Amino acid sequence: MIEIVYKKDLQTITLKPGERREFRYKPELQSMVKIRLGSSGPLEIEIAGPHVERERIQGIKEYSFSSNPDSELMVGIQNPAIGFFGKPISVTVEVELLSDKKAVELLERVKGYLEAIREMPDFYEFQKEKIKETVQEIMEVWKLLGNSARQLCKELVETAKKLESKQTEPT
Repeated sequence: MIEIVYKKDLQTITLKPGERREFRYKPELQSMVKIRLGSSGPLEIEIAGPHVERERIQGIKEYSFSSNPDSELMVGIQNPAIGFFGKPISVTVEVELLSDKKAVELLERVKGYLEAIREMPDFYEFQKEKIKETVQEIMEVWKLLGNSARQLCKELVETAKKLESKQTEPT
């Protein structure tokens, strides 16, 4: 299975003494999650995914784990310094969601076809065979899809059926 990044979030922020921030993600596909945190000073972190990870770090630290589709992931960071002598720290948070290349490409294709058909129903007539092929290929990666991704695929099938029945109706 070849994995590619389908979602990447990179943020650099400054945390004042005692300040806390949270970042939430909801993968559409069964994913490998990579989180890289870097800080210019002590940083308390909390990562909630399949399990909870809490620790104090300084410098750069990387975490990796697998995540089921539609499960919520949370990355919490806090500057533990408090009081008069507390200093702001610079923090970089990088989150990558990786999944099967074929699943990512098929999901993007489904989204594109749906958008095109909604804007121009005649698009279906020109791309009918490719849409049918995509629907058949989706079955190969169905177990990797989350509910929202599956719903998009079902919507494409229903839309295609409606357009197909309109074409076969006698005028």
